[in-house]
Amino acid sequence: MIGTVSQVSLNHIGVLIVDEIQNVCFSKNGRNLVGMLTQLINNSGISICMVGTPESEVFFEQAMQLARRSLGLRYEMMEYGEEFRNFCTVLCSYQYVKKGAMITDGIIKWLYEHSAGNISVVVTLIHDAQEISILNGRELLDVTALNEAYQKRLSMLHSFIHPSLPKEKSSAKSSKEASVPPSKDANLESEYPRISISELVEKSNLDKSDIVQLLKANMPIEEVSV
Repeated sequence: MIGTVSQVSLNHIGVLIVDEIQNVCFSKNGRNLVGMLTQLINNSGISICMVGTPESEVFFEQAMQLARRSLGLRYEMMEYGEEFRNFCTVLCSYQYVKKGAMITDGIIKWLYEHSAGNISVVVTLIHDAQEISILNGRELLDVTALNEAYQKRLSMLHSFIHPSLPKEKSSAKSSKEASVPPSKDANLESEYPRISISELVEKSNLDKSDIVQLLKANMPIEEVSV
């Protein structure tokens, strides 16, 4: 049977694509399937492309003959950067709504926050946002349409999306400093000189002056009658 299939493949097939290959991980006959495909490749000489999720890596790492046949391209979640921004810019140029909108940094950040850099999710968000916007008559691709698509169409993915945007240290520091009011101690430091009690006691002993008056002059003192 393998020989017959090999002859058919050699004459009519340029490349054999096996999608969802990660399903072999959960099958008792997974090794048999891969072995059969390997024999088919060796006999026919055709190329094979196995496509699957990262779960398939565990299966192919179990043996040398499987690992060397799993080499190739690997597409993972993108990091937030110039490459991701360029991808979103090109993708958003394909707009089918009546009111075309320019892609902004805010929309790109929103897309990353709601996709975690998963390209498939980004494509789905932009596609479904336009579909929803056309159906409700808004005819505009904006954050409102994107958020509606995220809430209605991708609700099952919410627990799997955990993006991490790089923080701008300078802006974060300045905003933190701006949001924190000056403390009471900071105001006191500007009003009174920095001097310790031991230094004041030593000064009082040398000058034969009243220690209480020295304390009042150099730090906040509150007298309480007993």
